[in-house]
Amino acid sequence: MNKGIDYVTKVKFSQRQQDMLQKAQEIIDKEAVSYVEQLRQHIQSLKKSIGSGDITQAIQICHHMQGQAGTFGWPLATEISGWFKRILTNQQNATIDHKTNKIFLSSLENMVKNNLKSHGKEAIGLLQNIEAALKKNNP
Repeated sequence: MNKGIDYVTKVKFSQRQQDMLQKAQEIIDKEAVSYVEQLRQHIQSLKKSIGSGDITQAIQICHHMQGQAGTFGWPLATEISGWFKRILTNQQNATIDHKTNKIFLSSLENMVKNNLKSHGKEAIGLLQNIEAALKKNNP
């Protein structure tokens, strides 16, 4: 019996398809090991873009993070970067909100520093801190 990838869809994959999917998963798993460094680089790029007032570039970085993070096992990064992207999009047509941007940047740094990949107890605390800080800055 084949011990290949078990898919919820119950689709019958040929052995060749299963082998290709397994190879793809191995590539993703290998890249996931170094993804934390890529997240750090994205955060630094975000800081530079926001610092120079290039909100369009910051949105693109958030979009890139949002797409990659879930693939490489960081669903919390997907959620935070998506939220940040929406906030930055609103800032394109309004005033740049430096306080809110700082909250998101420090939250992303905190997430990476503490290896908060998913919605565990610590991650929920982080999201609650973001929400409280936003409410405090925008009564």
